[in-house]
Amino acid sequence: MTQKMVDRDGNATVLTMQRSKDKMKKMLSKIASGPEMFENLSRRLEAGADIERLIKRRMTATCMVFHNTRGRICSMAAVHTCDRLQTVLSLILLYPVLIKYPCIWQVAKGVACPTNEAIDAAVEQCGSSGSNIGMGPGFGAMFYQSVESLNQLRETFHMQIRVGLDKLPNMLDVFSSKQSAALEVAQKTRQAVTILLQMGLLASTLLKLLALVVFRKANMYITKYLSDLDFDNVYIGKSFEAIDAKRVKENREVLLPLKSQERKTVFWRRKAYTKSELSKAFVAGLKSFGFGAVLCVMFLIDRFIFETIGLLDEVTSASVEVGKKQSASETREQGDPEPPTIEGDGIFRELIMNTIIILTKISKIDLDFDLGACSPRVQVTSQYYTYRFVVLWVCMLIVGFFSGYLLRLRHIIMDFFYPFRQRRRAIHLYNRLLVNRRRHLTICRNLLVHHTRQNRLQSEAREKSSAISLYEKNPRLAKFLGQNKVTCILCLDRYKIGPSVVICPYDDAAMCLTCKASVFPDTNTCVICLDRDVIKLFEERRRVLNVKRECIANLDESEVETEVESLAGTEDDQTNEKRSTDSQQDVKYRTQSFGKKDV
Repeated sequence: MTQKMVDRDGNATVLTMQRSKDKMKKMLSKIASGPEMFENLSRRLEAGADIERLIKRRMTATCMVFHNTRGRICSMAAVHTCDRLQTVLSLILLYPVLIKYPCIWQVAKGVACPTNEAIDAAVEQCGSSGSNIGMGPGFGAMFYQSVESLNQLRETFHMQIRVGLDKLPNMLDVFSSKQSAALEVAQKTRQAVTILLQMGLLASTLLKLLALVVFRKANMYITKYLSDLDFDNVYIGKSFEAIDAKRVKENREVLLPLKSQERKTVFWRRKAYTKSELSKAFVAGLKSFGFGAVLCVMFLIDRFIFETIGLLDEVTSASVEVGKKQSASETREQGDPEPPTIEGDGIFRELIMNTIIILTKISKIDLDFDLGACSPRVQVTSQYYTYRFVVLWVCMLIVGFFSGYLLRLRHIIMDFFYPFRQRRRAIHLYNRLLVNRRRHLTICRNLLVHHTRQNRLQSEAREKSSAISLYEKNPRLAKFLGQNKVTCILCLDRYKIGPSVVICPYDDAAMCLTCKASVFPDTNTCVICLDRDVIKLFEERRRVLNVKRECIANLDESEVETEVESLAGTEDDQTNEKRSTDSQQDVKYRTQSFGKKDV
């Protein structure tokens, strides 16, 4: 097809050249010119026709190679689509669907890529490739004449032209290199299209891999969520409160409220970030801020370069004029001056005439150089892209700083789709926390026994209750100094002084309500008072009785004295029965309730 079109264009060029020769022969016969002039003009017409045929041949070959490559790309894409369609249908229907080769047969018939329409479009576009760039009949002859004029100008002024314009390509060399040139153009076009396709395929593959990575991580998270009860099981919802309410009705140990060491491992009524979440969110926000700051610097550099080059354009804007400037009216009035007449015949007369004509034309040259036209056309980045960048930067910062809440959102989604699994995970977490609390209380009990055996329980109690004295004197000052918390003597957890803590009125030993309900559910008994020295405890009781005697001194002394003696005897008997004989043995103490002071 390409060769036919080239031959057709060549024949049309030859016919046009032949008609031009016939017209020129008729014109020369009328003026009775010699055969030398006709041969000279014929030679120029033939050289111009050869140049036209060469240009049209290469343009037609390039155009056809482009259309051929586009057709091959369409066919390859259709075959690849058939393969992908077979894979997708097999995955959807869950059994093999063999439609690849029938689909390829339909592609070969021209269903996906219409062959006849493509050939007609190629013939229509490539057949008029010369006229598309404005090349008409006679272009080759004018080009040849321009080359000869430049050669004459070079010979006259001894100019050095880097490219030899007088050396026209040999026709034999053109015919021999026709095939190699076409192959080279086809190869370059194919390589460029292949590179573009490979870049697009690489980008699509990277996006697919990114999507696969996201789906893979989501699948792994869902699988571990359903199979492993301990995986990411750190969120406590309303299910714990329901479990506690049920256990309270059954008079069993409850879990809520949580201890401080338990709050560090789970999320219970916590809206703010933890330390780890805060550090991760800060790092993510810092990365987003750094990335945006770098791009901001690039925008600033772009603006600076634009303003700098604009300033240089203003500074260097000037115009250079060479030659004799004349107005348009003067040029029309003067016209072209006639060259002097030189009589004679021969080569010297022609040489002198050509020199005079060239010098006359050079004297009329007027050059006007505008340096502003040579300035680089710099453009500042549009405000549209700046606005888009700012929006993207703000979104990145929001995602970075709120990444912790986004991670918490996945638990809400999983609990919504798997409610039964969520209940089972909540029960498992409740049991795990309850077992850990009992283990911790066992350790604290052993520590109390150890302090008792070492006779250090009283000193430990005084150290832990040192903040109560300051709080009783000045609560605001204690709160300002951070001394408004006490340590539970059983679980060693710190609580604010309030209704959730029971404080002994004798040694200021604190005990939380959770531990009290677990150890002494029905009595107000102090652990520190159980370990107190009986003699000192008797003296303390005696001091209290003395205070009572002073308070009722105005009453009947006989009745008051009898009641005091009977009360003292009863208290002494009860205290002597509860005295410990061996401090290294575990003893179960049963005492009457001490006074409770709720602060």
